[in-house]
Amino acid sequence: ETEIQTIIEELKKTHPDFCEVYRVEAVYHTRINNTEGVINGFEKAINLQPNYVNLYNYYSDCLSKINETEKFLENTKKTLEKFPNNDSTKLYRLLAKMWTNQFDEESASLYKEIDKMIYKDLGIQYKRKIGMRLLRYHMSKSQIEIENKKYDDAFLSLKRAFKKFFDLESRKLVDNYTIDQLKKAKRFNIEPLMNVYRGNVRIKELMIFNMNIHDAIGRVAQEVTFRTKRAFRKV
Repeated sequence: ETEIQTIIEELKKTHPDFCEVYRVEAVYHTRINNTEGVINGFEKAINLQPNYVNLYNYYSDCLSKINETEKFLENTKKTLEKFPNNDSTKLYRLLAKMWTNQFDEESASLYKEIDKMIYKDLGIQYKRKIGMRLLRYHMSKSQIEIENKKYDDAFLSLKRAFKKFFDLESRKLVDNYTIDQLKKAKRFNIEPLMNVYRGNVRIKELMIFNMNIHDAIGRVAQEVTFRTKRAFRKV
């Protein structure tokens, strides 16, 4: 730590007007969970380059990592107002809204915009990450609706989650991280709804959801193994 801090301080002396020095310093403070250092570093960097969108998005990412939820929400709002057409900004804003259980008109609109990103010419790993967020959106929304006793809405959100999963799978945009999100549906979505819909025809659909998760785990495991072997095959 001392060596890193020494290097950063030297860079601040030799490059006092270079915003990236302060961004790197803020990222370093994220690693050691120093909230004040994160905020001070990014505010200095943004002050030097107020129109550099990456600084704002890095700031959002770091705030999420140190669990500064309110600050995360505030920064994503400000960033989206300043850069309304930036895809990463939209993604961070939706994540902040999800973290604070704000499934409102803004969230729904952001979801539609982000959903379009999986059809763009982006890196496959990045699109898988986007897909995981889209899946999580429906599942988190369903969970909040269960807590608010809006069971029919929760059931509909859960159906949308599975529909999105199969869409992502057909595009080879799922991996073990996506499956981890899907597994959570058993405990936080399916089981609570089963207790609500005892004796209802929807029990059968919920049981099918459970089987779908089991089958998906096997399919994705095979696909991930295949991709790994292909990536490291002998030349």
